[in-house]
Amino acid sequence: MNKVPDGQAETTSTVDTNSPKPAIISERALIGALVQDFDSTIQVCQKENISHSSFTDAYALNAWTAAMRLNEDHKIVDLVTVSERMTGDPIENMLSLGE
Repeated sequence: MNKVPDGQAETTSTVDTNSPKPAIISERALIGALVQDFDSTIQVCQKENISHSSFTDAYALNAWTAAMRLNEDHKIVDLVTVSERMTGDPIENMLSLGE
C-alpha cells in the first residue's frame, strides 16, 4: 500500500450510487435556467427542439409542462408561477426548484 505524502488527501474512486444521473442533473439545470430567464432559455430550447419527450425525470417534466402551459396562457413564467402550476404542493415545488 502506498503512503500518501503529508499534506495531501487520499483519493478513492468510489461511485456514489445515490447521486442523481447526469441526465437528471442536466434536466433540472435546464428547468432552473427556464424559471430564472424564461425568454432567453426558451429560445435555446426551441432551437434544440427540446420538448416534453426530451425529459426522463418526472419532476423536471412536471416543471416543464407547467412552464409551457403558463407560456401558452401568456402568463409570466418564473419560480413562483411554475411552482404554483406544477402538480403537488406549491411550497415544496418552490423549495425543490430553488435548489
